[in-house]
Amino acid sequence: AAAPPAPAATAPAAHGPSAADFGLSLGGGVGGDGLSLPSSGGPAPAEKPREPKTTHARPRLVEPAAPLDECADPLVRAKAIEVPQPVFPEAARAAGLVGKVRVEITLDNHGVVSAARVIQSLSPELDEAALEAARRARFESATRCGKAVGSTFVMSIRFDS
Repeated sequence: AAAPPAPAATAPAAHGPSAADFGLSLGGGVGGDGLSLPSSGGPAPAEKPREPKTTHARPRLVEPAAPLDECADPLVRAKAIEVPQPVFPEAARAAGLVGKVRVEITLDNHGVVSAARVIQSLSPELDEAALEAARRARFESATRCGKAVGSTFVMSIRFDS
């Protein structure tokens, strides 16, 4: 009876005698130590040389540091001195429109209305009447730490028949 054939002698792996063969070889890459994968056939496409990236530095706008505020008091809201009754347009009254228009009002540090805008509308005619009344309103300015400051708040102006 014939003896089984002796196993073929295998050459030690490139990176030591105990390296397992998974179909991968180490080589190539920078310095020859990279990982190479078997290709499906044909040479790998040549890699284009990369062009250096150019970056254009944008100037950064740096906000000046806010001065440390020693006052921790909360804002004391503005107080209405006089809010005129809005003119109720006859067309809106005849159409039976009633409800409220919400207006955002911005005051300067003297309590004078510097801006007003509708944030909840009822109808164009009533919105304009509410804005006119808001612009004519007079306020005592908001304060913080005893100093008058500007402020913004929302006011509802009602239209009832």
